[in-house]
Amino acid sequence: MLAETRDALVHRIMFGGDEVVQAKDGGGSATLSMAYAGANFADAVMSSLSGDAQTVCTFVESDVTEAPFFASKVTLGKDGVDTIHGLGEITPYEEQLVADMVRPPLPPLGCPPSLRTARGC
Repeated sequence: MLAETRDALVHRIMFGGDEVVQAKDGGGSATLSMAYAGANFADAVMSSLSGDAQTVCTFVESDVTEAPFFASKVTLGKDGVDTIHGLGEITPYEEQLVADMVRPPLPPLGCPPSLRTARGC
């Protein structure tokens, strides 16, 4: 893929919500897309709980990157997340995108409110 095409595609993915708002002339957002994604995820969870393992993408606590939580491909099973898949083979360009979005860890401040439920502290 040409660098120009790749950059345009990455920009469109990163700012897709803005594109929807502009298309609606400020009269709405991409909530239908989010609702559709949520419904698909809920279907996958229900199938997994019934014994039919599903592979989906979700925001999960992991060590895939330096960030404590990262959106990753996971396999769901009867007991929840069975497998957190790594990033797989990525190009140097993609490695840089990941590095740019993952900030260095903040110094420990106890358990921040946003993680209290997730970590049980």
